[in-house]
Amino acid sequence: MASQWEVAFEYGREWRELNRRLRHAAEKGLARELRKAVREAAKPGRDAAKLAARSIPAKGPRSTGLRRRMARGVGIQATGTRVRIVTRMPAGLEMLPRGFDTPKGWRKPVFGNREVWAQQPGHPWFRQTVAKTAPQAREEMKAAMDRVADQITR
Repeated sequence: MASQWEVAFEYGREWRELNRRLRHAAEKGLARELRKAVREAAKPGRDAAKLAARSIPAKGPRSTGLRRRMARGVGIQATGTRVRIVTRMPAGLEMLPRGFDTPKGWRKPVFGNREVWAQQPGHPWFRQTVAKTAPQAREEMKAAMDRVADQITR
């Protein structure tokens, strides 16, 4: 099963109230409009994280495609009261995005040999990158919530 490494944007009470009102509103297109606007607001963070994953420096002359796979796994998940920018990796590689995101890195066995371990250095790429885009995303999400709330009250 693929794991998720995420950064979430939450709006708590305001978001829950708006979602409650949307469920009871006659216009179902408003909920779709809000989800679309919220996902659009999170796209710059997703795109920045993908670019940051691809730009992690690699050692050696050949590429294993790991950075490309990490970038491909970055996505947006809009559910309930939060919007998440997540990373998904295939089974067995779930911890790699998190390991790369820490300056300390992680330890790994050398070619599967549990007698010999190596320290894999990290390269912070996810949280700090998404955090730079978060204020603008929050403003855009708040504006979208206000637009939809105004349409409901009409």
